[in-house]
Amino acid sequence: TLNTILIGEIKRVKQPGQKGLLTLGSVGLVAALTEMQLVDDYYFCIHSIIAGDNSVSLFDKVKLQAPLPLKLKSAKILQSGMVIVHYRRAN
Repeated sequence: TLNTILIGEIKRVKQPGQKGLLTLGSVGLVAALTEMQLVDDYYFCIHSIIAGDNSVSLFDKVKLQAPLPLKLKSAKILQSGMVIVHYRRAN
């Protein structure tokens, strides 16, 4: 299946000495990888704007059996007012 192939490829890339993967703007992909417990680090860009109707949230797509604890690794405030936070999976 596609999930089996995807999991195998990601685990291959995640081997020691290999660079990780970075995905930007793909809510569905990040949600699927999170559900398969294949994401180690999350970077969130917090914009200084409140989204209106019809907006999509990453957390609307993620279906987990239990809460996923995260540990804050760093935060950076940009001149624009945007904040970038780095979380690592706590378990």
